[in-house]
Amino acid sequence: MRQINIPEFHKTLVSQNQEISHVIESVSKQAQEILIKSPDPGKWSIMECFEHMNILYEVYINNIKEAIGNGKEKYGYTDHFKPTLVGHYFFLSMAPNEERKPRFKIKTFKRFEPSGRNFDSIDKFRDYHREFSELIDWIPELNLDKIKVTSSIGNIIRFKLGDAFRIVTGHNQRHIIQVQRALETLS
Repeated sequence: MRQINIPEFHKTLVSQNQEISHVIESVSKQAQEILIKSPDPGKWSIMECFEHMNILYEVYINNIKEAIGNGKEKYGYTDHFKPTLVGHYFFLSMAPNEERKPRFKIKTFKRFEPSGRNFDSIDKFRDYHREFSELIDWIPELNLDKIKVTSSIGNIIRFKLGDAFRIVTGHNQRHIIQVQRALETLS
């Protein structure tokens, strides 16, 4: 695994998360009936996509905050980090490829499936996204190699902080593209 330059990584994450913010704003202007309608049988509605992202955001934001709190003073800043094999695999399994398509089809764990009943999912996502963006702003002061974050499936898997930022952003990109495709289908 090659090392990642932190200043470049930070700049990339900021840019990717700004793109997601623009999509949130355009989606939030859509009529409620479009947001709750499935684009195709068996596919999540736009609202369900946001609800699913919220479930993971809640877990990772809390875990990242805890990890930063435990490690910020303990480990000095470094200007690079090296993704772990497991972290890189999780990132690749979540993030879309260059053609904006998922690399792998992944079955969602039951506990991360949306209920389809949360009509405030977009507003909640906007709040979580703002909070996640604030955590990204801390990157230039953190050791992304040594600070460890508990994964969404529990202590069985822990990621380097840098891996966690990549995984969450890749996951959101994947589902934001799904939202954009649903909008195209429903419009």
